[in-house]
Amino acid sequence: MYQPLSGARTTRAGITALALGMFQIACTSGVIFGWPAMYLIMRDEHIYQDACEQGEETCEAQLLRLNLIYTVASFANNASTVVTGFFFDRFGPRLTNLLSSLLYTIGVGVFMLSFYFRVDMFIIGYGIMGFAGPGVQVSVLHVGNLFPSFQASAIALLSGMFSVSSIVCRIFQYAYSSGISMSTVLLVYIIFLVLIFLPGIWLWPDTPYEQHQQQQDPNGSMQDINSAASAPGNSDVDSKLHSLPFRQQLNSLLWANIVWLAINNLFILFYAGNVMSMLPDSVSDTYTSAFNWIWCLGFLTMPVIGYLIIPSIIFPIKHRQYFAYTPSRKQGFKKLGEEE
Repeated sequence: MYQPLSGARTTRAGITALALGMFQIACTSGVIFGWPAMYLIMRDEHIYQDACEQGEETCEAQLLRLNLIYTVASFANNASTVVTGFFFDRFGPRLTNLLSSLLYTIGVGVFMLSFYFRVDMFIIGYGIMGFAGPGVQVSVLHVGNLFPSFQASAIALLSGMFSVSSIVCRIFQYAYSSGISMSTVLLVYIIFLVLIFLPGIWLWPDTPYEQHQQQQDPNGSMQDINSAASAPGNSDVDSKLHSLPFRQQLNSLLWANIVWLAINNLFILFYAGNVMSMLPDSVSDTYTSAFNWIWCLGFLTMPVIGYLIIPSIIFPIKHRQYFAYTPSRKQGFKKLGEEE
């Protein structure tokens, strides 16, 4: 059951919820993808140097073990979205945000203890951080519904904070370079996480916010936009796709595009985790710095992208019927819902 909102709540609590959501996502959801900076910290801390021969500062065996930390964490990050989605639908935003936040903080705690006691729990801690991060993001994306006129831009802005979150590891690197131990840096980070997660206990609702807006028709009466969108003459592609069995949805061209994007995303993640081992030490630090900043600055384009993806801007509703076709053995392609 989705929770509708009044106009007053949209203008006041809505802005607060959006700001808190952006802050939580920026501090947690994609932190593990700042791995190039974390890699340099762990290399300087001589983590896994025991895998090298005596006298070697770094070696391939050490690099492989370090990269395994990122591999496990990035896999957990992508795999957890399915679990998080089901949990969100079943238990709502408040509980999803609370448990994801708690699990993420535990992961940071395990990672901190690994540095402090020099025990090999780096994979466990970083993996938990990767697994819990998407839960924080998924639990607050519905806040975009509080801004019906700018819904796409608000959701894009929240999604853009995912790339911003990688700068956290860069901040860790700056603090570490100034002489602060990594365990102390992570302890301060844990305290900071508690401070930004606590307001969510009272602010996030038990049920997601629903977009609810009215508009005035030519006769002067008010009508629900959600009702108008489903009226005859408007696109019913989305409703047809939602009404199909899951197996038929997977056969649609829309899902084919999603799979293509997912493959490209996996390639980017693989590159980010392995490029450090491909570069000579003379340029690795410079490249890492540039890579981290470029990755973080991607959020600047998100509001523009959110505006452009509105169907009436560059993708008219009449053209969305392209995605309303699924492969057919007899006819090549058929419209959603049609029998072969």
